[in-house]
Amino acid sequence: MDARRFWHAVAHRWVFLALLLVLGPVVGAVVALELPVHYRATTAVLISGDHIGSIDDLGTGSQLAVNVAPSFAALVTSPAVLSPAITTLGLNSSPDQLAPDIRVTVALASSTVTISVTSTGRAGAAALANAVADQFALLVPKLSPTIETAPAFKATKIEAAYPPASDTAPRVGGGIGIGLFAALALCWAVVAAYASNPVVDRREVAARVTVVPVLGTLPAAGRRATTGYRADGGSESERDRSVLTTLAAVAPSVRCLMVASVRAGDGGTRTAVNMAVSGAQSRNVLLVHTDLREPTVDRVLELDESAGLQGILAGTSTFADVVQSVGNHGLHVITAGVSSSRGAGNPLLASAAMSRFLATARGRYDLVVIDTSAMSTSSDSLSLAAHVDGIVVVVDARRTRQRTLMTTVRRLTLAGGSVVGIVLNRTSPPLQLPHLGPDAGLKRLAGV
Repeated sequence: MDARRFWHAVAHRWVFLALLLVLGPVVGAVVALELPVHYRATTAVLISGDHIGSIDDLGTGSQLAVNVAPSFAALVTSPAVLSPAITTLGLNSSPDQLAPDIRVTVALASSTVTISVTSTGRAGAAALANAVADQFALLVPKLSPTIETAPAFKATKIEAAYPPASDTAPRVGGGIGIGLFAALALCWAVVAAYASNPVVDRREVAARVTVVPVLGTLPAAGRRATTGYRADGGSESERDRSVLTTLAAVAPSVRCLMVASVRAGDGGTRTAVNMAVSGAQSRNVLLVHTDLREPTVDRVLELDESAGLQGILAGTSTFADVVQSVGNHGLHVITAGVSSSRGAGNPLLASAAMSRFLATARGRYDLVVIDTSAMSTSSDSLSLAAHVDGIVVVVDARRTRQRTLMTTVRRLTLAGGSVVGIVLNRTSPPLQLPHLGPDAGLKRLAGV
């Protein structure tokens, strides 16, 4: 992972990461305290030869006992041992339920079988361990091969189990450690995901991942992101005029411009309205709002929404019926209108009626700015892509990922559109546009 991207990801997510590192140990401790208390009791059984008549027999028998001890130890958790133990203690359990709580070990080069039993009670753990050891000791001679009708091996309980003095779980310290480890793992996953697909927070990043010039940047506008303008062109007018100036240098033939955003709230409507207001200071501009799901423009400009683009496309209204004048300059607005359907898209935007409407608009205005719904909420932008001269994609620099921007530009291009520029919204600190000379090229505009 690139070190610069790693620390950049940490810087952008430090609050969330810090919260994870605090909550992880706390949750681990709470979970540990909520778990039932367990106790472990241990006993030991020695397997030895049972037919020893000489010193040689003793050595041979001991070695044989070491050899067969692992095989006998495997029987401790079998129903042949556990069922009688359950009956003896009167437990309401089955061998399959008890087996996971019993741990059996045989030391290397030893015939001693160690049996550890875990239970929720001190006395219960000791009683079960002793019962299992007793039943195991009785079973070994029965399954042992015989020598002169006597079993070759026997099992003797050499260490009785007693109620343990302390519990084995939960351990608060262990819970804290596990919680911290889980938090660190999650932090790493978050940082890795962020670093592998970071946000488009700088001009250079946007130009690199899309090879599309960045027309300008807009700072965060607070909660009133869609009303950061005035009809007289006072608010943010300088930046918006700079965007239009850059657009004219990049794509001078664009007269019908669509403003598209990746997701709702990225600032597409704000950018479209501000560009239209700024452009209307020196020429005739028509702003067309097509989003039936979120008819924002009519509300913030206090326009009549009853008559709009929907009426023209449906054939119930004319151009003159729906166009509305805003301010004292050359800005006119056509709202989205009303429709009985508020679905994911407006099929009329891809119709022949829309083509005729845009042809009429081009003939009457110097610049037509079309504000569409976010691409994440509808397919309106894709429907209009082939009908306009150029597309400006508005990017929220705080949350739009590089792959998301690449996918957005690719989808618009495949739909027949021409993406002529990108506007970075909510940049902090605001970035400055480079000086544009008459021969400024694509790479210079993009900042690469």
